[in-house]
Amino acid sequence: MAAIEDRLEELFVNDANNRRVTSVNIPPRHGPWRGVVALTAVAVIVGVVALAAILALRGEPQAAAPKVTASSAPATSIATSTPVTSAAPIAAGAITGELAYPSDFIPALKIFAISASDSRKWYRVDTPLSRTSLSYVLPNVPAGTYRVYAYTQESTTTNWAGGSYTEYVRCGMQPPCSDHTVIVITVSAGHTTEGVNLRDWYAGQGAYPPPPQ
Repeated sequence: MAAIEDRLEELFVNDANNRRVTSVNIPPRHGPWRGVVALTAVAVIVGVVALAAILALRGEPQAAAPKVTASSAPATSIATSTPVTSAAPIAAGAITGELAYPSDFIPALKIFAISASDSRKWYRVDTPLSRTSLSYVLPNVPAGTYRVYAYTQESTTTNWAGGSYTEYVRCGMQPPCSDHTVIVITVSAGHTTEGVNLRDWYAGQGAYPPPPQ
């Protein structure tokens, strides 16, 4: 019995020794994979860092693109230019008055303000046919002195019918009024010369000059 026990103890010891030696000779279970895992982890970390850098670059504004400022906008030159309304007003005035004609209507007329100092300078306005009283306005007449005439639209330099503002009109066109001298009027810049009533059609043929052409 003791021999058996000794034999069993010997087998147990030998088995234990064999297990210890075997375990020493067994290579590590995870030895070959640890390097792979380490390399994979490094690659992942590098990839994450690179991706973060790319995303950061994409998210940054492009510094090369110039910013448009108010000083570079075309509107700046317009805003600093002199407005048209600041220009000096034209040194001109206007002439106005009533029209008449020896008939029951007033034909279409052409009205001229002719410079008293230079007959080559004149200004014109046209009026329509009317069967009632009619007035006119001759605008944009430069400051100066003028004689004003009305002519029928059919009047020419060889055949004309004309009326004017004369001493006869100012007298009242009743006896003893007989002076048909054309009155020289004055136009002032920025003012309207009123009461230039072209009613005297009775001076006779040739008393007034022909209409300008």
